[in-house]
Amino acid sequence: MANPYDAAMKNLVDEMSLTDIKNAFGDVVSKALLGQPTVGLNRGKRAIAVVPVEVLDKYLVDEQRELREMIREREDEETVPLAPELDEVTGKLSATATAADA
Repeated sequence: MANPYDAAMKNLVDEMSLTDIKNAFGDVVSKALLGQPTVGLNRGKRAIAVVPVEVLDKYLVDEQRELREMIREREDEETVPLAPELDEVTGKLSATATAADA
């Protein structure tokens, strides 16, 4: 994934290889505690981020809010009973297992 931020924002985020993060982990953690995130690159591609816990907390709250919104939007949708579908799938699985055992 390309950087989701523009060049001006790039100055606020350090990017380092995963090896460099490993070797300078104490410094990376100190920066995170001061509010400065570090992005870890794996073979030149963004792979991880070391961020202050408040950033993670905000992300999790936003994700939870989004999931609840999706659930609310779908509350009035018609549901389909799963039992017949599960019976069909489990029947196919047991038939496949029986054939494989033979």
